Amino acid sequence: MSLESKIETLSVLIGELIKTLDKSNGLSSVAPAPTVVPAAPVAAPVPVAPPAPVVTAPAAMPPPPVFATAPTPAASALPFSDATTLVAYVMGVYRQIGAAKGAGIQNVLTSLGASNLTDVKSEQYAQFYAGIEALKAQG
Repeated sequence: MSLESKIETLSVLIGELIKTLDKSNGLSSVAPAPTVVPAAPVAAPVPVAPPAPVVTAPAAMPPPPVFATAPTPAASALPFSDATTLVAYVMGVYRQIGAAKGAGIQNVLTSLGASNLTDVKSEQYAQFYAGIEALKAQG
């Protein structure tokens, strides 16, 4: 049963109900039954395809930068392992290279963010050692 025919049937039944109610209330005026005009068939909506997404090729990602790092000796190859042996090592190097080049030890400390030998952390020992060895190699 289509929607239009259901609406028409309900309209006729409503009209009969109104007549019945009017008779039982004693009213003499009877409302005419509404005329139902069949609706024109509704055209099915035309499906609209959504626009195709535009896909652009991703830009080629450059390779990650490669940073050259100074080779650091293995931790076991270090001539010091704590603050006491570090101080002894630096004193020996200072005597070996002299006062003029020994001033460069402070530059090595500064490059590690330290101002004193006791400020050098154990994680920085390998970097510190590499810096001192480079200072010794400067001739």
